[in-house]
Amino acid sequence: MEYLAYSFIALTGAWLMFMLATSIFQDQVSRATEALFDSIEYSLAVRKSRRGARLERSSADDLYSPAQTPSIWSQSSSNHFAA
Repeated sequence: MEYLAYSFIALTGAWLMFMLATSIFQDQVSRATEALFDSIEYSLAVRKSRRGARLERSSADDLYSPAQTPSIWSQSSSNHFAA
């Protein structure tokens, strides 16, 4: 029961300190929150673009199978450097 009371007091104190800090440093907190959301949005956009590029690359790989792609090794085997 003591632990419950101590944890409640600690949580209440932390909440009050958070409210005090946000009221005093409201501008800094809002800028930090905005920066955090911007970084999350950026990372999600990068992940989405990478996934899209990977899907495009895999679909392009399906179009050009090795049997359809010309190879330099399939050309004539004569030695062009022979005198």
